[in-house]
Amino acid sequence: MIFTTINFIKLISMKNLAIQIKNILAVLILIFSVGNNVYSQTLLHTESFETDGEGTRYTSNTYSYCPTDPDYFFRTNINPVLPAGCAAGFGGALSNLQGSYFWAGEDIMSNQLPFPGNHAPGLITTQSISISGYSSLQVSLFLATASNSGFRWETADSINIQASIDGGAYRTVGRFMGKLVAGGNLGIDSNLDGVHNGLDVATNCDTDVFTKYTFNIPGTGSNIRIRIDFDQWGGTEESAIDLIELKGTAAPCSINLTS
Repeated sequence: MIFTTINFIKLISMKNLAIQIKNILAVLILIFSVGNNVYSQTLLHTESFETDGEGTRYTSNTYSYCPTDPDYFFRTNINPVLPAGCAAGFGGALSNLQGSYFWAGEDIMSNQLPFPGNHAPGLITTQSISISGYSSLQVSLFLATASNSGFRWETADSINIQASIDGGAYRTVGRFMGKLVAGGNLGIDSNLDGVHNGLDVATNCDTDVFTKYTFNIPGTGSNIRIRIDFDQWGGTEESAIDLIELKGTAAPCSINLTS
């Protein structure tokens, strides 16, 4: 009888202990889940251009043809933008800068039809960035244009945000394009079909205030490169970018419970 009573007491104690452990684990899992949701986005890379990262953090085909040709594509802290030797630049100052330095360009002409230019597209390409263990990737940047650019963007003008995962081909994940008028506004080509028309979300992106835009990057892998491609063929399109960021969501940790 005494032996049975002791065993019964032990059984009750073990049962209470198991319930307490179960409750503690439930609280811990809840805390982990909430924390994982709150801190889902991780900053994987940032480029502010505050220091010269050419050849280390990024590569570019920076150039200036001033004074013989007022076309340029370069990193600067001069605001309003005015390259050395040029008689005219942006004309007006940009606001909401994310530091002192940014990247600016004017008349970055390529071989786009119907009016082929005489320069290559402007390109800024980041170093290889590790994305192992991350998904739901997003790239963002700040864009500004000269205050009078609303009358300057042509239908084939574009600023393309592109991504290459694990050495694959560059895919366009975001694009700004001139609207379907000659010398009009700049908008987001939301369906990435190469034209800005009624099928796209209505946007006007020509402003001298640096404005943040974010684009999703499909897929994931081990590493990624981000490339910004400036491709305009008309006259005096003036644009600038600042603070490129790459973010991703970490894969959730797995917890295996054993009785």
